[in-house]
Amino acid sequence: MEYVSPYLTHWVGRGLPDTEQYDLLLHKIVAQRELLFSHNPIPFSSKYGGLASKETWGLEMVCFTDMPLSMSSDHCEKYSKFAAVFRKASLANSCVCPVAYTLNPFVSQAYSYFYYVGIGLEEIADGKALTKGKRAGKRFLLHEYMQQLHQFLAWIQDYSNQEFPYVEGTLEANDEHDAFFNDPSAFYYEREWRAVYRPGDAFPWVRLHDGRAYFGYSDSSLKYLVVPEKFLASATADLSDITFAGTAPEVKSFEDVLSGALG
Repeated sequence: MEYVSPYLTHWVGRGLPDTEQYDLLLHKIVAQRELLFSHNPIPFSSKYGGLASKETWGLEMVCFTDMPLSMSSDHCEKYSKFAAVFRKASLANSCVCPVAYTLNPFVSQAYSYFYYVGIGLEEIADGKALTKGKRAGKRFLLHEYMQQLHQFLAWIQDYSNQEFPYVEGTLEANDEHDAFFNDPSAFYYEREWRAVYRPGDAFPWVRLHDGRAYFGYSDSSLKYLVVPEKFLASATADLSDITFAGTAPEVKSFEDVLSGALG
């Protein structure tokens, strides 16, 4: 059994009825070759620094996982049993990257340092020319500084809803620490990769229409579709009505992929 999948999987339509998940997968994601960028909060906060709260800031993104399909049973209880499975190399070429999971106080403190120093520089430096380094002659603009600072947060995720209970002054763990790492709801179990939409980007994977932003992909990127067994015949028939530039994706049943057929 593989520990890391060679694919990136997007589980479709969390919380929707099965028939709507099916329609979203076949008639939108596959037929239109695109995934909707949807708003998600970036929960990066700590008593040591970071954002003010878990809901302070967020971005439009598309989420994937590199969890092997055969290990996805618990994950799918939370999300869906319908999926589009992509070749990892293809999506990586579209700047899809793994999330960096952290609850490290040094990271939180460093973010807060840069943030509040930037705020403090506004009155004395905003609009003034830089005198040293590669950007010498360019003007310091606080809003640009903040935009670049927050690029880092686009691919950062607290690895738990809880904050790790550091106990300074000892090298020993306690029962609360052990419980923390046995929590099955921890985000790092999701092995998330993200495509992030940044307004103004003109990359070939960014599509704008009907007032929304979408992540576009090529036919060759899509390797498999996964649906529950009872939808397998319908998915195979509907897929035959969609024209592909090359080989169409294979349709697999959710029950079969859990058996380890695809890794």
